[in-house]
Amino acid sequence: MFIFGSNKKLIRKRKERLLRKHVPEDIAIKVVMTPLVQRGWDVIKIATAHGQTIEVVGSLYFLIGQRFHIDWLHNKAEGILTDNQWRRRTIQNLLQHLHTIQRQLTSDILSEVLGAYPAAKYLATWTQHHALALGEYDKIMGEITSSAALEVDMLSVAVQELARLIAL
Repeated sequence: MFIFGSNKKLIRKRKERLLRKHVPEDIAIKVVMTPLVQRGWDVIKIATAHGQTIEVVGSLYFLIGQRFHIDWLHNKAEGILTDNQWRRRTIQNLLQHLHTIQRQLTSDILSEVLGAYPAAKYLATWTQHHALALGEYDKIMGEITSSAALEVDMLSVAVQELARLIAL
């Protein structure tokens, strides 16, 4: 499976958190790996739909997570402490939307950038074609990532801005 830096850290943190709560290690591993299995199914579906290899699509999928700060947003959002059920539900919905956007961006990039390339080339070509829109997104994300803590309203703005990239 294609697990890059920030995903590895996130998996380790989630596992450690569960172990501190006295969850047995084998169960903790299953709990933290379940979302990655879901991502694996997404990769397989996208690869099949686009006639691409799982390796290229998997790499592209996770490169998108890094390039667009999806992994960072997910990691920080899980750390937002709240005892308000509606805020917690909002965070979970935004995280689900992030997952949907990552899946859709992967598919859109493969549809737009025709040919057979390594994953990094697909992403580089797409980002060159959409440099103007990405400049605005990167500016907003620069402000968000430099803040002391991620707040729900910041997460919401980031998700909305990322969703706009799908429409390009």
